[in-house]
Amino acid sequence: MDRKIKVLCVPSDTGGCGLHRSLVPHLKLDELYSNEFDVTIEYNPDWRDLNFVGSFDIIHFHKGLFQDLEGFHLALEYCKEHDIVTIMDIDDYWNVGQFHPHFHINKMNNSPKTTQDNLHRADYVTTTTDLFARRLRKFNPNVKVFVNALDPQQMQEMKTGNSNPNKGKLRIGFV
Repeated sequence: MDRKIKVLCVPSDTGGCGLHRSLVPHLKLDELYSNEFDVTIEYNPDWRDLNFVGSFDIIHFHKGLFQDLEGFHLALEYCKEHDIVTIMDIDDYWNVGQFHPHFHINKMNNSPKTTQDNLHRADYVTTTTDLFARRLRKFNPNVKVFVNALDPQQMQEMKTGNSNPNKGKLRIGFV
């Protein structure tokens, strides 16, 4: 290819999934392959700005539970018409039980249905495990597994207390 591949990364938040499933991998992509990829990170893109949307080759988003769902779905249709690849990342089951802390807000926002609709609309889906991938393939056959990973440099900073606003607190992680 004689030009860089333009990637739009839309993290869901600045911590958790947004950090580890979207932001960090795209920052590494930009750092390690900047000759091949041009990565833009945008937390709240204007999905109705089709000139902006159309300026990318790949759009990567986590779940797609955006405020302007109508605009987002119009953007996904535009992407299909213009051969812009869309990738939805999802790391956990969307239809949480009644004892889950997000149960009521998920129900109020109709998040389970929106998530399933987005699975159908995306070109590809990335997820964390083979087990979950099998479930996701009922909604989209193009599922790839990218396991969760921790950046060893970040772990070292946490261990030594560098750049850690929670210095002195014990953190436990399951890897």
